[in-house]
Amino acid sequence: MAEVLDVRKRQLGDKMEENKRRQQESIESREELLKELEEVQRMTAREKVEEERQRREREEEIQAQITSRREKASEMQQIEREELERERREKQAYNQMLRHEADHMKARGPHARFAPRRRTAFE
Repeated sequence: MAEVLDVRKRQLGDKMEENKRRQQESIESREELLKELEEVQRMTAREKVEEERQRREREEEIQAQITSRREKASEMQQIEREELERERREKQAYNQMLRHEADHMKARGPHARFAPRRRTAFE
């Protein structure tokens, strides 16, 4: 009987040792999983920060392109306005010259535009 109890005691002791070993392995495995989870979270946070930085850079680049295009459009409009103003001044100067010539011709009086040559006997 004592021998049966000793065997049973040994079996229970072995079982308890096995359970302790399994619990320790489970704790170590859980700790390892937690470390991996923390690392994944850190990586995810870094990736989010990097994505945000890239998004801001893209926005800044797009904004710079928009600004550049607006400036070019504004410059083109200014050039066009200056060209129209120059053409207007030239047209005004030409019209003024025509009026001046017309006034000058009126002031000289009517003149024949074509005066026939005198014919000589040798022709």
